[in-house]
Amino acid sequence: MFFNTLLSGDNFAAIGEQTLNKIATVALSSLLKGHEHLDVQVKTSPEEITIGKLSGLFIDGEGLLLETDLRVQQLQIALQNVAVSPLKALRGNLVLTETAFGQARIVLTEKDLNCAVNSPALRAQLSVLDTYLDNGATRLTVPEKYCHFHAGGKVGIDAHLNLEPGNHKKQVEFTTQPAITNEGRGVELGAIQYTPGKEVEPELTDAFLDKARQMLDLRHFEKDGLHFKLTELTVEPGRIVLGAIAELSKLPRLT
Repeated sequence: MFFNTLLSGDNFAAIGEQTLNKIATVALSSLLKGHEHLDVQVKTSPEEITIGKLSGLFIDGEGLLLETDLRVQQLQIALQNVAVSPLKALRGNLVLTETAFGQARIVLTEKDLNCAVNSPALRAQLSVLDTYLDNGATRLTVPEKYCHFHAGGKVGIDAHLNLEPGNHKKQVEFTTQPAITNEGRGVELGAIQYTPGKEVEPELTDAFLDKARQMLDLRHFEKDGLHFKLTELTVEPGRIVLGAIAELSKLPRLT
């Protein structure tokens, strides 16, 4: 009797979609901290909420921090058929009972990505800060690297390489075309074209590309409970636009 009363249409009318929107916004705000704008829309009905279903959960954010130093210019997520606990929803807490899937669109600017890949926070996350060349004695580090997004899907890279022992320094500059790899879990740099006078040996090229692949692994940029699988990658002047499958497995608990 209590369950049926709590899930009645009158109770849903009291809480309504607007209240659910606020609940979801607060929960996602604690997950996506530092946002400039965050709009969350919940679509459901009395009949759906009684069986623990949201027909849709839509997220539109700008200036979001996915990690300490990774700012995303825009993040849009559309989730369909989201399963939640009906009792907890009507008590003011959205708790997912199943992983929700949908589509995502992510926009990264050149400036924001450069800040991220050069940040101490990201470097501290990586367990592969150092790359050893084939001889096993020479250590390659890349203290500075910068991306430039061009028309035609091209990305320009310029980087400073350090070789130890000996404190040898080299500067490399080339263009490449990024591609989705690892079944949507990362990005790799394709065939490269060096700027004349900024070439390095093939061994160093391979080592640098391997380090770039490690840094562009999506696991370094994901939040607890929110994961992406890339399906599209479009390079435009000044920015890169990613299409992805989004997976939301949980929302932060509200106390």
